Amino acid sequence: MPYRWYLLVAAILCLMPVWLYAQEESCEIRGIRMVSSAPDTARFEVAYVIPSSFSMPCFIGAYVPDTATAAAGFSYTPAGGLPEGVPKGERPFSAASTITVRFAGPRTLSTDSIEVILFEKEKILCSRIFHLDKIWEAHASTLEGVQLARGILARTIVEREAHDRDRDGLIDEMEGLLADACRPYLRFDSNESARQANEPVTLFQVRPLDLRSADNLKLEIAWTLLFRQDLGYGPDSWCGSSHAGDITTAHYELVSADGGATWTVTMIKLGGKEHLVWRRGSILETYGAHPVLCISAGNHNPYFQALDGSRNSPYSSWGCNDNVDGRGDLVMPELKSVWGDVFNNVGEPEYHPGPPFINSLERIYAGQSAWHDQKFFSRKAGRINRVWLSEPWQGGVPRSYRLKAYGYADRFIRHRRFLGELTRLNSSIEKRAATFLIVPGLADDKRISFEALDRPGYFLCAQDFRIKLVKPADEAARRDATFKKVRGLADKSCSSFESVSHHGYYIRQKDFHIVLEKGKDDQFRADATFCIMDPD
Repeated sequence: MPYRWYLLVAAILCLMPVWLYAQEESCEIRGIRMVSSAPDTARFEVAYVIPSSFSMPCFIGAYVPDTATAAAGFSYTPAGGLPEGVPKGERPFSAASTITVRFAGPRTLSTDSIEVILFEKEKILCSRIFHLDKIWEAHASTLEGVQLARGILARTIVEREAHDRDRDGLIDEMEGLLADACRPYLRFDSNESARQANEPVTLFQVRPLDLRSADNLKLEIAWTLLFRQDLGYGPDSWCGSSHAGDITTAHYELVSADGGATWTVTMIKLGGKEHLVWRRGSILETYGAHPVLCISAGNHNPYFQALDGSRNSPYSSWGCNDNVDGRGDLVMPELKSVWGDVFNNVGEPEYHPGPPFINSLERIYAGQSAWHDQKFFSRKAGRINRVWLSEPWQGGVPRSYRLKAYGYADRFIRHRRFLGELTRLNSSIEKRAATFLIVPGLADDKRISFEALDRPGYFLCAQDFRIKLVKPADEAARRDATFKKVRGLADKSCSSFESVSHHGYYIRQKDFHIVLEKGKDDQFRADATFCIMDPD
């Protein structure tokens, strides 16, 4: 063998221990699995390999990429205690390798991953990304507001026909998203034994209270929690009263000042007879926009806080006591449990069967329904439909109006050949062309738009400073069809309409044509003033 080959073999033999040592000293995270999740915590078990020859104590931890600072509110409890750390070698999933990630930030955050690390002292030895699509809720004593992706009001005739099937003035899909964003967490008693795995089955109804003003909208959400069995009052009470079926209720009142995109819960009423009431400003345990309700053992009465078992229950007229220690399961009710792909929204009395609303509960509770008059398993449980607001909603469809020119007894704004004109109304066709629905502004819910009654989806729109009847197709057109209603420039008992697209420009009549102009003299103020009239 040539001499140079002896040198090469010798070099390999000399380097092999170093290479083997390097291989031996490498670590690996082989698997990560979540073992539990709560609004502000998540626990994981880790399968890993740490070479036994590694002399330093090792630990397993985690951090949330891009939001791992203390200011973001994340912290973790690593696996491995001092001084030895986690066991070395090849280790499967086990309680000894469990890490806990906690969130204590001031605002709700969402993440799509965490990074699990194996480290010694301050040195990271290896890491692995774990997909974690999770919303971390801020644990606090005040409720956050709910921000929807869009307003909840059904603004146009076309929108109402397609997306407001229960005729209450609200977009059906947004009703479900609003309820989902503020549904309560339920903290059960440690003695709870009546709850089945899929319970409570949670139904809800979103109901308008006042839709007259875009900056002061009011809604109510009625919640119904259903359980197959009521075991009566808890073990600390002398009372019994167990029976089949159980209905627990809660009601929210919510307000919006921006046309229905942002909502704040201002009041929560618990129990069918509203025994307990929380008002905004009072202390309440919350996770983000979700209030926490404490549920008593057995008969599932709701409370705003945990109580000892020696107090008389406000739900009893016999001095019975509830067990409501708040040390049992923390549950977020599932709002798509009845049919699996739609929200458990019961809708309004005018329309409730079939998607997007529910009635039959056959899939979960045989023979039961949300709106019919069957007893929910027993006479004591009663009927579910007594919970819902069942009077038909009268304010869901915007009223129609006409715009009479100030100073003219018989001339109104109408559309003719898709142009705005000021004319007398001599026929039924002309009267319909002069009738408009005043709806929340297409570009700003706090403003207004004018939809033609006889041409659904078409609006008065400022184009090239001429008022035309247009079907808005983009954001610019929606802004051109949006106006700010102010006191009449010539008469405060009437109104004037300033363009959102062109500040200081108003709808006015000029030679009986309807245009958009800017002006200050008396003639302009008179021509830009219109009185809103009911159709005759």
